[in-house]
Amino acid sequence: MNTRYYKEGTAGLNLFKTYTTSNSFGIRLQFATAQNFQNKLFTFWLYANKSVISKITNIRLNFTDSNGNYGYRDVSPSILNPDGWKSIVYMTPSGSQGGYYITDPPFGDFNYKTATYPDVTKITRVDILIYTSSSSTIVNEGELVIDWIKLGRQIIVTDNLGNNFFTKIAYYDRQNNLGVIDYANNTVIIKGAQITIGDGVNAYTCTSQAESVNIISPQNSLIHIYVRKNSKIVVGQQYSGKIGQFGSSFAVYGLGTYSKIIAGEDASYSYADIWQGSFGYYMLSIGGSPIATINAKIYNTAFINTHVAVYYASYDIYNVMIQYVTYAGISGGTPVGVNLLYINKAYGGVGVTGNIISTFQNVIIKNNNYLAVLYSFSGTATFIDSVADSYDRIWAGTASQNTGTIYLAYTFSPRFIDASGNPLGGLRVRLIDAFGNVVYDDYTNSTTGVAPSKVITVKKWVGIGSTGVNADTETNYNPFTLEIYRDGYKISSTKVTILNPFTQDISVVHAVAPLTATSKSYYYINEPAVIYSQFSDLSGVKIKGLTVNAYITMPNGTVKVIQLKDDGTAPDQTANDGIYTASFPNTDQVGTYFVKANTTIYGSIFEAKTSFDVGKLEQINQSITSKIMNVNTSLSNLIGNVNLSIITKLSDQLRNVNLSIISQLGKVNVSLADLIKSANVNITSLVKSTNLTLVDLIKSSNLTIIKQITNSTSNITVLINNTRVDLEGRLSDILRKLATAGTGSSTTVTAGSS
Repeated sequence: MNTRYYKEGTAGLNLFKTYTTSNSFGIRLQFATAQNFQNKLFTFWLYANKSVISKITNIRLNFTDSNGNYGYRDVSPSILNPDGWKSIVYMTPSGSQGGYYITDPPFGDFNYKTATYPDVTKITRVDILIYTSSSSTIVNEGELVIDWIKLGRQIIVTDNLGNNFFTKIAYYDRQNNLGVIDYANNTVIIKGAQITIGDGVNAYTCTSQAESVNIISPQNSLIHIYVRKNSKIVVGQQYSGKIGQFGSSFAVYGLGTYSKIIAGEDASYSYADIWQGSFGYYMLSIGGSPIATINAKIYNTAFINTHVAVYYASYDIYNVMIQYVTYAGISGGTPVGVNLLYINKAYGGVGVTGNIISTFQNVIIKNNNYLAVLYSFSGTATFIDSVADSYDRIWAGTASQNTGTIYLAYTFSPRFIDASGNPLGGLRVRLIDAFGNVVYDDYTNSTTGVAPSKVITVKKWVGIGSTGVNADTETNYNPFTLEIYRDGYKISSTKVTILNPFTQDISVVHAVAPLTATSKSYYYINEPAVIYSQFSDLSGVKIKGLTVNAYITMPNGTVKVIQLKDDGTAPDQTANDGIYTASFPNTDQVGTYFVKANTTIYGSIFEAKTSFDVGKLEQINQSITSKIMNVNTSLSNLIGNVNLSIITKLSDQLRNVNLSIISQLGKVNVSLADLIKSANVNITSLVKSTNLTLVDLIKSSNLTIIKQITNSTSNITVLINNTRVDLEGRLSDILRKLATAGTGSSTTVTAGSS
């Protein structure tokens, strides 16, 4: 026995095990005469400390009748409370139907049974077996304690009113050994009850202060707890806000298809406040609607195996889990507020109808076919900080009424920090959607660096007056442009895509465009150089009030440092215009000077570079003059050679022409003398003209060569050669014509016509 850990009385029974040949151990209840378990609740309590829970793999309840037939139900050890007590309740069957483990869903028949069901009216033995991972696992004394084993009968309760309603029922039925178990330990179990609260006129409140309330509903009832107008049912315990007392719970399990567990007479004026409830249906392909047509507050509650968990109610939901839903987790009615809702394995996450305006916040929808079922829907439904496996929408009902709007939105409240993780307060934060609309414009908290929270719409669907899957138009506002301003300057601009709550830390990297230049690219020796510098934000606005230093590396490697100022003192032209200026007088070295100007902006160093030349122009002029003189000398020599060649060739050709003319003197008439004279005159004129043209051409060539001094001498030579060839060709043509004129015996040549 254990006198330290016990649920009732003065001691509990230790269940412990040393090394054995089996991995199971436990306790056997052997009855001298067969006991009737039909429609009764078998309950016991288990205490388990933290160390033993990891050792236990299964808890088994085995029922054997007087004929040796048996069936058992396995219970997961995950229900155990570490270092605490946990009640395990089992409802024995009616007739040949199997029993049910009712403390936590899901429910079902025996995990295993003999070919013939055990006769629950003749039970002779009950085994409570504890299974460990291996036969060598040791469970020490005090790690596992069993206490308070009870078997009770069902009760039927109707129209019982008053404060502490369930407590009074528990007290009454305990005194009469009915189906209420462990009132002393704040547990109430009611089997087969249909309860009506109120009379439809007066205001009644039915409350439960029990730690655990379990109601097993009758199968033939469509409403298990009926709340009349102006009345309220309160289950579980509330101490502050939406968080109920730890350990308090309220469990109702229904049987009827489409039945309702808690329903109101009036959706606005029948009330239900539920903390830490558990609602479920078992052995059904289609469950019912646990909460319906009532003004309900539902906190910290689970719904299992339902058709619609909350149906046509005015509801405020916080921290609710809905699993195995054949239609929609919540549907119809007016959602006052939905926060922290988990829906798993649902046809549709939520169902909305009519022109209601609803908001669903922190909704997680897993293994779903559709995000929402929209039935004749013309209102608005907003999902905030919600995620789903599928975002498809199915529109049903009257097509023409399906013109409603669904919004998908997320909270925007990031924290801005610097490279060292320090918060950046006072930043201006702007968020611009894909269409250029400014959807956020605010300043970060001066202490925390957090931007004030705002809900940002990222998608919108609008019904098109039709039915079917995604019978709507979609607008996607992603991606957004996130702009950050500091002291009026835009220091950052990035693209962001919002697919979940945007509350992360953002490390701000300041983007600045630096520029450094000089008044000109070269200076004469000892001519002061003027250096300018500016630093602009992403909008091109020059940043004022900076301390800017310029580092000048001279041709010999010496580094000089000067400060650039924006005070309007020459050479700075305008004070406080964001252009920083200084004069650098140390230009006594010929060569290239390298400039690097930098400043510190919000802890980050920004710099820009440039360069300028000093004294190189004089060197260039000297080089050019020398090259011109060399080219002129070469040109003069070349021209002299060309002239000599031309004169020599002219003399030879003229001598040949004269000889030809003399040999033909006897054959021509007297006009030949005139022709020769005329030809000589023309030739002389032509030679003079040619010489003049050649002189002009040479002068022009000289000018062109001087202007294009950077061209090589070889190019000039080619030009002159081409000119010489051209002249030779022209002279050859003239001489050929003269020769032709001198050989025609019967040709009359008029002087001056050649």
